Amino acid sequence: GRVGPWLAFFTAAIWIVHPLQTESVTYICQRYESLMGLFFLITVYCFIRGVDSGSRCQRFWCDMSLLFCVLGMGTKEVMAAAPFVILLYDYFFVAGSFAGAFHLRWRLYAAMFCSVAILAVLIVRTSLEYTIGGGGSIFAGIFSWPYLITQSEVIVHYLRLAIMPYSLCLDYSWPPAESLSAVMGSGLLIVGLLVVTVWALWRHRIVGFPLACFFLILAPTSSFMPLGDMAFEHRMYLPLAAIVVLFVVGGYLGVQMAGDFCGMRSNVIRYLAAGMAGIIIISFSALTITRNTCYESGESMWRDVAEKRPQNVRALGNLARELLNVGKSKEAESVSRLILKRLEVRGRPLNSSYVLEPSLIMHYQSSAHDRLGIALLCAGKTEESILHFAEAVRIRSQDGYARHNLGLALFLSGKTNQALAELGLVQTGDEGRERSQALAAL
Repeated sequence: GRVGPWLAFFTAAIWIVHPLQTESVTYICQRYESLMGLFFLITVYCFIRGVDSGSRCQRFWCDMSLLFCVLGMGTKEVMAAAPFVILLYDYFFVAGSFAGAFHLRWRLYAAMFCSVAILAVLIVRTSLEYTIGGGGSIFAGIFSWPYLITQSEVIVHYLRLAIMPYSLCLDYSWPPAESLSAVMGSGLLIVGLLVVTVWALWRHRIVGFPLACFFLILAPTSSFMPLGDMAFEHRMYLPLAAIVVLFVVGGYLGVQMAGDFCGMRSNVIRYLAAGMAGIIIISFSALTITRNTCYESGESMWRDVAEKRPQNVRALGNLARELLNVGKSKEAESVSRLILKRLEVRGRPLNSSYVLEPSLIMHYQSSAHDRLGIALLCAGKTEESILHFAEAVRIRSQDGYARHNLGLALFLSGKTNQALAELGLVQTGDEGRERSQALAAL
C-alpha cells in the first residue's frame, strides 16, 4: 500500500550502509562483486519493466534484461542465479505458476538459461589456467562433503553478521568441519530455513521469494561445490538484500501489530517504524565508517586480520610484507618466525577429509624465509639472512626473488663470486651479463 515505497527506501538505505558491504566496496579487487550485483539487479529491474502490462516497449525491456544477464555472466559465477531469481519473481508476482511463466516467456527463459553456457566456458578456461599455473587457498584439497557441512556454520555466521555486524574480518581462513556432529546445531538451523523456503514456494507464500533468493544467490559459493576458501564477507553482497527485506518488512508488520494491540493510530505506527529504521541506518553508518579505518593501509588491515584470526598463515605473511614496506623490520622478523612455527603444524594433514596443498605450503615457507632474510638483512645480520635466503631457494628453486635476495646478501657479506653465481641463475642473456659485470665492477 502507501507504505510500500518507504519500506523499499529503508531497505535500500540499510543495504547500502551496512558494514558487511565494506569488503565489496572498499577492497578494490572485490569490486567485481559489486559490478556483478549491478548487472544482476539491472537484469531483474528490466525484466520487471518488461512484464509490466502498463509499461511501454515491453519487448525492449525484456531484450535489455537478457543483455545485462549476458554481461553479468562474464563478471562472476554468482550471476548464474539470475535466471532462477527472475523465474521466481514471475512465479510469485506475475504468472502465478512456473508452467504459466514458461508458457508466456519461454523464449526469454531459454535465452537466459543458455547464457549460463558463457559462464561455464569462462569457468572451464579459468580452471585450466589455475591447474597449470598453480596457487590458490591453503585448503585447496578439500572435497564436496566437508565443504558442504562447513557451509552450514558459515551461513549462520553470515546471518549473524547481517543482524549484528561486528568483528568483521577480511580473510577468515575458515577451517573445514571435522565431522557432521561438529556442525549439528547450525546444520539443523539451515535445514529448517530450507524447509520453510520449500514450504513457502509450494504454498505460494510471498515470504518464500526473499528466502529463496538468499539461498539461490549463495548457492554458487556456499553449497556442495568446493572453493579454495570457506568464507568471505563479499559473498553476502547481494544475499544481504534479501535478509534486509525480510527484517524491514517483518519489523514493520511487527510494529503495526503491536501498535494495533495498544490502540495507536496508523500515522503514529508509521513514524515509530521510520524512527526505528533511522536508528539502524545511523548505527550501521557509524560502524561502516569505523570499519573503513582498517582499510587505510595494508598494515592496519592485515594486523586486524591477524588479531582476529591468529592461525591464518596467509594473513601473517601479508602482514610481514607490509611491515617490511613501512620499515618495521624487527616486527616483520618476529611475524616471519611465527609463520614458520605455525607451518610446522599446518603442513601436515589435519584429518581424513582433506590435506593441505603441498605446493602452497612450500610457497608460504619459502616466502616466510625470504621475508625473514630481508628483515635480518635490514637489521645488519647478514650471515643469518644468507641462511634463510638459501633455505627459501632450496624450498623453491624457481623463486627468482629469493635467489636475487640471496645474491644480494652474499655480495654484501663480501662473497662476490658466490653472488655472481646466484645472480647468473636469475638473469640470463645480454642483460644478465651486463648486470653481472656491473656488480663485479662495484
